[in-house]
Amino acid sequence: MKKQIKLLGRSVEFLLKKNRRSKNIRLIVHSNGIFVVTAPKWVSEKVIEKFLIEKAEWIMEKLGKAKISVGNVVKKDTKVDYLKYKIE
Repeated sequence: MKKQIKLLGRSVEFLLKKNRRSKNIRLIVHSNGIFVVTAPKWVSEKVIEKFLIEKAEWIMEKLGKAKISVGNVVKKDTKVDYLKYKIE
């Protein structure tokens, strides 16, 4: 489920996944800027919010890097490019 939290003065949207097999709270920032929090089913949302506030600096740093990398699209080389570089 999509949630929102205010971290370091900025509103951050994240996807919260509750998993009965999880033992810890896990944070994932994908390269496209999607932020996912996976937590055990027994952990309350208040505890998750407190954890996110404690990790706010790390989260904002990773989200900033993800936004920078979204602009840098990696071009996949074709066979022609490979052969050209091989000859060089």
